[in-house]
Amino acid sequence: MICLLVAALFVVPAKAETYEISDGFAVEARWTLAYFNTPSTVYNEDLALCCLAICASSHKFDDSVLEVLGKMNFTNILRLNYDDRQVNNPAVTLGSQTRGDNVYIIIQVRGTKSLEDAITDVMGGIFNGFMMAGENIYSTFETYRYNYFPTVPDSHVYVLITGHSLGGATAGQLARQFRLKSDIDNSHVFVYTFASPLYDIEDDDPGAYDNVFNFILSEDIVPTVPWGYQRVGKDIYYTDNLSTFSFFDYMSTLFYAEDLTQRVPAVKKHHHLSTYYQVITNNQFDTATRFQKIVRGLLSSLLEMAERCFR
Repeated sequence: MICLLVAALFVVPAKAETYEISDGFAVEARWTLAYFNTPSTVYNEDLALCCLAICASSHKFDDSVLEVLGKMNFTNILRLNYDDRQVNNPAVTLGSQTRGDNVYIIIQVRGTKSLEDAITDVMGGIFNGFMMAGENIYSTFETYRYNYFPTVPDSHVYVLITGHSLGGATAGQLARQFRLKSDIDNSHVFVYTFASPLYDIEDDDPGAYDNVFNFILSEDIVPTVPWGYQRVGKDIYYTDNLSTFSFFDYMSTLFYAEDLTQRVPAVKKHHHLSTYYQVITNNQFDTATRFQKIVRGLLSSLLEMAERCFR
């Protein structure tokens, strides 16, 4: 009877928590260390929503990310590069939990928020800036891990890596660093990215990263650039509104020169994590390929032009 009661404690789902990110934007997610009982190669939407809440909170200038991680019972929280901004070294937050002999460490990389971050974005497509960012943060992780848990063997360390936009690309490169340099088993390294741009992975096999899940909104321009590159892991596509997507909206995000994230509605809306949260929780999967989507948008735009001509 006692064994059954103990077992029941582990099958009861975690209580849903509401994480207030900003006015009008809150994420409901369930956090539990039980997620790490399953190999990292198995997709977990609940874990993805927890990652989304953490990523969204890091974009605020206050201590929102600390509040979210605190609610999830993370301790030893360390925030770096939030004020001391550096190129190829994006802002990152680390935290940890322990249970028994195991250690669970989170690495959350913030998206573009400063001029230095924007330069890293540009460098990412030209001079391997994302790779350098991944290498820098991997060094930060090693310092953190051996400062706080010097005697814990690799077999008892679990790592959760997440990031949005610039942070997503860096998280993908960080996954690569773990695979190439760390003795922590790949099944213990969980990676969830949102709106990650493409990045250079040299001659590595992107299919080897079955522990990396990339969430992509098909209307979001950022995950399509820079051309000629790729991401590691599995891309999971969602759509905001497949039928009304305009090809001209898509192209305008490429050539609009003024403050893209504030003045182009298509970029601001479709790249924002609140939209990602909406489509993920509503299971708005996109089964069309990106090529089909662009062609459909082009035809829709041509029809709109024809209608205007005959009015």
